[in-house]
Amino acid sequence: MNTLDRVGTNRYSIYTIKPLDQSLNSPSGYPIIDLLYSATQSLAAVDVITTVLLILIAAAAVGTLASASRQLWSFSRNGGVPFSRFFAPVCNLP
Repeated sequence: MNTLDRVGTNRYSIYTIKPLDQSLNSPSGYPIIDLLYSATQSLAAVDVITTVLLILIAAAAVGTLASASRQLWSFSRNGGVPFSRFFAPVCNLP
């Protein structure tokens, strides 16, 4: 499913993208915003899409941090990482 979505997105981007130099030197400083604007020609749509992207990136970052911290705790509990005695204890709050 993701592959089909990516093929459609790539095909759409190929026909709507501006020259690369123009996108990289956009006034906003973020090429993705210029790319979205050239595809939609609507500032409101760019705002909504950018907001959704930022929310998804923040959610992914939280999940990645939680996963990494749990793995670090698990390995340190078994003595598998340096400074295991520092990372292994868990503080139980009342």
